[in-house]
Amino acid sequence: MTSPLSKLKFLRSVPTAAWITLSSIGLLGLVISRIYLPELWWVGLILGLVAVLGVAGLVSSHSRAFSGRTAMYSYNTLAIVLLVLGITGVLNFLVYRNTFKWDLTSSGLYTLSDQTVKVLKNLNTDVNAVFYARLSEREKYRILLENYASVSSHFKLEYIDPDKEVASARSAGINEQNVLTLALGDQTTKVKEPDEEKLTNALIKLGKGERTPFCALMGHGERPFNGDEKSREAYTIARQGLEDQSYEVREVNLMQEGKVPGDCKAVGIMGPQRAFLEPELKMLQDYLKSGGRLVMAIDLVMNGPDFSKSALEILKPWYIDVPAALVIEFNPMASAMGGPTVPMIVEFDAAHKITAEFDKPVVMPITRPVRKMAGAPATLTFTELAKTTSASWGEFNLEGLKKRERPRLDSGDIRGPVPVALAVEGKLSSEQKMDTRIVVFGTANFASNQFIQAGLNYDFFLNAASWVMNDENLISIRKKEESSGRLEISQATRDMLGLVIVLLIPFGLFVFGFATWWRRRSL
Repeated sequence: MTSPLSKLKFLRSVPTAAWITLSSIGLLGLVISRIYLPELWWVGLILGLVAVLGVAGLVSSHSRAFSGRTAMYSYNTLAIVLLVLGITGVLNFLVYRNTFKWDLTSSGLYTLSDQTVKVLKNLNTDVNAVFYARLSEREKYRILLENYASVSSHFKLEYIDPDKEVASARSAGINEQNVLTLALGDQTTKVKEPDEEKLTNALIKLGKGERTPFCALMGHGERPFNGDEKSREAYTIARQGLEDQSYEVREVNLMQEGKVPGDCKAVGIMGPQRAFLEPELKMLQDYLKSGGRLVMAIDLVMNGPDFSKSALEILKPWYIDVPAALVIEFNPMASAMGGPTVPMIVEFDAAHKITAEFDKPVVMPITRPVRKMAGAPATLTFTELAKTTSASWGEFNLEGLKKRERPRLDSGDIRGPVPVALAVEGKLSSEQKMDTRIVVFGTANFASNQFIQAGLNYDFFLNAASWVMNDENLISIRKKEESSGRLEISQATRDMLGLVIVLLIPFGLFVFGFATWWRRRSL
């Protein structure tokens, strides 16, 4: 019996080692490419052809060995190997179609929560998920994303490297790494650096079918949400963040509308510079007394007339005081950001849902104190979301600051810690049906384009908006961390293990293979 490949005589002149090397490179490369480059199918095809060429050359160069009794044993062995591979392939196909995973971590690190599984099983329409990340950074998120895809066939997952597929990334509005886009019908949302809580909440919001209106008040010199993206004072990054969370940002002028629009889930008043008219104040006060929601930031005016007193009339009925004082804090962190008038806030209320997960500082440049007034009714709940350290105070001597006098703590100043953000929830009277929710910041600078990307400023603003709109209760999933299990071994043991793994095991396999070949050769 002669092999058809034996007719290719020129293949015999190639050394056996070359064919073995070629086939090994092809097979190993094929396996590696399917694991780490599954989207580049043509790479796997080329490596597969290289492996086939190497095996063909090896068989042709040893065509004589494929005849006689020894060849028959080899053919039988090959048939058994192919049968085992076939059975393995069928089993892998069945496992792929019927996914089962066993999480061996003590904390269930790779297991989705019951809430997430319920959300995924309730999907009845395809959600197209595209994760934009470099190949080197993708593995950090792959297990989580593929867990979602394994629970529901409606979760369609795709990976794109924005550095290589620039056109696709730009068309999706992606200009950074590790961003997941979700599309359900004509609704889309983005999740940056996704974890289970962010991703599941994004799916829930996406499933609502419509965007929740967040109405940004205009007409008094407020920070524009639809302004120039290059403007340092504008709120365009904040607007994009709200839209990425399936909110609709709508700029509203009360004098044109005649009232707060009924579909506004919340009102934002960020840094008003001019006075409110009496009809506007009444509209806003009536809105809040009926269970309205408000996010407000009041800047400190250092030069020119201060018209912010008008805006304070909105907050007075709710016992919120924003005194005309400048928060001063002398510490190394404040100096690093721009001096004592740019405090780095590191103390947050750990029980409130806006700041519960905060583990990094918030930058509050040129901020006023925000505090509770005396005499507030028990029906209102006040929470100091963020405050400075005891090495700070609220400075009332603004005229001295204008003359560049060194600030100092006087008897009339507000001693630290000074609250710079306050959350209020509750009713003013028993006649009020719904609770009112208000969040007030002592500066609008913190969420402007200039500062919103510093520390946790971005999260601070978005969390406040979500809380006033009652979206903080969607799902709260405790973050899982794998307990560190470490095995301490001596240097001698490490050296021995390295010797066994690197030398003894490969050498033993080689000796066993050679002995088997020699025994069969003598048959």
